[in-house]
Amino acid sequence: MDSDATRGLYRKYLVERTDGSSGPGGKHEHCEYFVLDLVHDKHALIALEAYAESCELEYPSLYDDLNNILAKLLPSRRCVPSPVRGLKDRECSAPAVIPLGNGCWFCVEHGLEVHRRYSANGFDGGIGPSGIAALVRRGALTISEGGWKGGK
Repeated sequence: MDSDATRGLYRKYLVERTDGSSGPGGKHEHCEYFVLDLVHDKHALIALEAYAESCELEYPSLYDDLNNILAKLLPSRRCVPSPVRGLKDRECSAPAVIPLGNGCWFCVEHGLEVHRRYSANGFDGGIGPSGIAALVRRGALTISEGGWKGGK
């Protein structure tokens, strides 16, 4: 058998939908699927990141779910809390699921901390619209008449 490196794309998996719509006569009977092995395939996480980014506005809950997976599997997706006066190196082991907008990610707690710090100094929150939306969806921020307010 040829190695995967020389074979290219070929049928390796049988995929069927749990709702039965991939069966004969179903809406998805002739659909094609591409399976990602998130554990063994070094290219899969890059593809999943791109897919998550692509669906953020249309499917925000799916975006959050995919980022939860990525936070667990990507070593580079670590929350690196911003330095605070008096504390040199801060460490965090929580999943980094709040995008800063520049390729950096925070956990919910530190994303909210950065947002509050920037807001208190008259800036627009510091984490950008995607980060604010992620905090709102996760219940850490609420919208009120007075602007953004911390939640939980």
